[in-house]
Amino acid sequence: MNLAQNKGVQLDSKPGKHAQLRDRLAKLHGQEFDREYVKAMVKNHKQDVAEFRKMHSGAVDPNLKAWVGKTLPTVEDHLKTIEGIQARVPAAEDGV
Repeated sequence: MNLAQNKGVQLDSKPGKHAQLRDRLAKLHGQEFDREYVKAMVKNHKQDVAEFRKMHSGAVDPNLKAWVGKTLPTVEDHLKTIEGIQARVPAAEDGV
């Protein structure tokens, strides 16, 4: 947030695409919720990692490049963690 403010970038604070996921997940319970939540988190983190890598190689602003370089390993670690969790979430049963 500080970097964006210092660069004069207005960040969107609306839920946007996450509102649809929130609404869909709100209707689920138990293992079905767990499966769908974890699936969404894996997808989201894969997208984030790809965007961070792209930004790291293409960023011109030195402050932005440094922030992305510092943050990317954390995002990659989060992806590994959620993928590990996904491997332990029970698969959907027939009829569920």
